[in-house]
Amino acid sequence: PLLSSLAVSPDWRRRGLAQRLCREAEGLAREWGYDEVLLKVERDNRRARKLYRKLGYRDVAVDA
Repeated sequence: PLLSSLAVSPDWRRRGLAQRLCREAEGLAREWGYDEVLLKVERDNRRARKLYRKLGYRDVAVDA
């Protein structure tokens, strides 16, 4: 599964919603029989990349 275009409205950021959405997606992936989730994020989205690293995601490819 690929998690892409995850967005939280600015008024609702910093409340743990993105983390909860990621964990929910991971749980669904496990229910479907997968043991990993790929995540697509823009290279210059530093805040999101920091969150995803905190959640255990790592870079596996970077678009040129």
